[in-house]
Amino acid sequence: EGSTSWLYHFAKATNRDFFSVDFSEEGFNNAQRACGACAHRGLGEQFLEEEFPALSQTGKIAFAYLDNYDWVWAGEHPESYTLQFPAMLSDEQLSPYKLKMRKEYREEGLTLNNEQSQKAHLEQAMRVHRFFLPLPQRSAHRVIAL
Repeated sequence: EGSTSWLYHFAKATNRDFFSVDFSEEGFNNAQRACGACAHRGLGEQFLEEEFPALSQTGKIAFAYLDNYDWVWAGEHPESYTLQFPAMLSDEQLSPYKLKMRKEYREEGLTLNNEQSQKAHLEQAMRVHRFFLPLPQRSAHRVIAL
């Protein structure tokens, strides 16, 4: 998809630090190829709580792109646009890629479904908010992709 590479180059061009956090091994490896040491493996909310304060030079975030907990997209399941969709789909209903991801999540004691994705992104957004700068001050600080 290219978001990590684009954001990394944007941060570099505008003289900002950049951190990329991905739960999946594949996502982490892709981020490492895109930005090297900026890549971190784990849950975004844990990274923000446990690692970001020590890694950041200012402890502030200028921009955050939250894409850390996978989502089952409408292209795979048109009913994903309905309110009832957050319920768990069976393994047979998932694409081969999402089934692989579900197994990876399961190995870590997590559940891959849209409801859990929503909860993770809300938690990440609340933690990002604690580090966010007011708009006029954002220009010289961190860019983070979770």
